[in-house]
Amino acid sequence: MTILLFLRCKQLLRIIKIYPALFFLLLFFGCNDEAITEISFPSNIETIYSGKELCVDCKGTVVLYLDGTRHSLHVFTDNSFNWPEYSLAYPTIDFKIYLGNKLPKGYSSLSEVKDFFIKREFPYSIYWDPENIFFESNRLEYVEYENKTFQIYLVSENKILSDYDIGFPSLRKSQLLEFFDVSPLEIKP
Repeated sequence: MTILLFLRCKQLLRIIKIYPALFFLLLFFGCNDEAITEISFPSNIETIYSGKELCVDCKGTVVLYLDGTRHSLHVFTDNSFNWPEYSLAYPTIDFKIYLGNKLPKGYSSLSEVKDFFIKREFPYSIYWDPENIFFESNRLEYVEYENKTFQIYLVSENKILSDYDIGFPSLRKSQLLEFFDVSPLEIKP
């Protein structure tokens, strides 16, 4: 095993010696693992549902991208996560949800998707992006994660601070405290 590794390294060194310019070009242009550090919000994406009023004094934003070709809207039901409670507990956190590519699985029209959010009195705005402009303009295909069809980030002034583990209550709280200095408000029944 070590002999093979040695021989491969020796071959690579020979190539580098012979073609130094080619090596540096490959090194410079060949690697596309550039981390995504900023996010933009294209203005030509339609808002199909408006949740709570615009957050003027927001401490930060959570951005969620969902590719409709691979996912349903189940994540937005109260069965998977209590969205209204989250909204009340974190009133200074804005949430932007982008539905991209095609209609989510199980839906045949945009009006059905809108009705889904209206019936639930969903607390956040939903953006419909059939052309996948949000995904492409933010180069989300280059994120390091294997699953690129569902992405969620903590964002401040267009800077991505971290991915967001919203599904784990302890991580959810600690991340919002760490990045936005926000703790959940106590909700009284």
